[in-house]
Amino acid sequence: MLLKDKIHIERIPLPTSYPIGDIYSYLILEDPITVVDVGVYTPEMKRIWEENLKKHGLTFKDIKRIYITHGHSDHYGFSRVFSDLSGAKIFLHPNDFDKVKNRREYYLRAVPFLRMFGVPEDYVAHFVNVIAWESLLCKDLTEDYLIPVSDEEKLEFDGFSLSIFHVPGHSPGHTILMFEDEALTGDFIFTSLTPDPIIDVTPSGLRMKSMVSYCKSLKKMERLGLRVFYPAHREFVGEYAVALKNLMERFKNKSRLILDCIKAKKEVTPFELALSIYPEMNKSHIFIVMSEIIGRLDILEEKGEVVCNKKNGLLFYSVS
Repeated sequence: MLLKDKIHIERIPLPTSYPIGDIYSYLILEDPITVVDVGVYTPEMKRIWEENLKKHGLTFKDIKRIYITHGHSDHYGFSRVFSDLSGAKIFLHPNDFDKVKNRREYYLRAVPFLRMFGVPEDYVAHFVNVIAWESLLCKDLTEDYLIPVSDEEKLEFDGFSLSIFHVPGHSPGHTILMFEDEALTGDFIFTSLTPDPIIDVTPSGLRMKSMVSYCKSLKKMERLGLRVFYPAHREFVGEYAVALKNLMERFKNKSRLILDCIKAKKEVTPFELALSIYPEMNKSHIFIVMSEIIGRLDILEEKGEVVCNKKNGLLFYSVS
């Protein structure tokens, strides 16, 4: 890692049961010793962390801060146990507090929208079952565990600091930690993987236009000069300019495909669109696929390329 020339930091791969594979946690071996993202909750995760900390002559008690980039279970799932073992508080953007305090209820808010998108009841039931299974991979947090962070705040260490930047999209409270022109970026961006913003719904029942927010965050980090990024999955390091170019090309290709499908069908629900693009879609992937589809439709609608009409409780899209 280039950052290692400036900061004593170690990457720790942690296993998950998700198709994406390991999540990378980052152990910052500077005072106060800080861990960034901690993996899912599983019976063996305590042992895995003990072994990794021991390599550096550390125990849980040596960790003074737990920083969570965003409130998805592979990033925060083990944080409550980690906090109990270490005494360290958990730093997280407050826009994701709601997500980590009651994960199951948070995601169940999406059910009315799935139905509105035309998703059949057997798919909806499967989604509810998946949420129940995934809820076993994280321990919900209470307010007393959490320390809120904010945009452009500094995470202070002896002799240097990391700048916190709020980059909503993939999750409403997603943040990255930046040092000069390099950053630990969680799931913000990848070179060849699209971190699709998922369907997020407020307690009042408002669906956030996550993809619209994500595109604004991409422009923000380009403007702030992010050059090198260290993500939480798959690749170890990436060049932001290259990743952004690749991402925009994928966006362009998918938008063209969506528009072609809508033109062919004249009027279509998001679920019908999903089946056209992914005819062999696994029911287990319904939430991710619908998040991708509705996110692209939000962007196209904002650009004035598609229009949305509601009929009999369903959303239908057509070309403008």
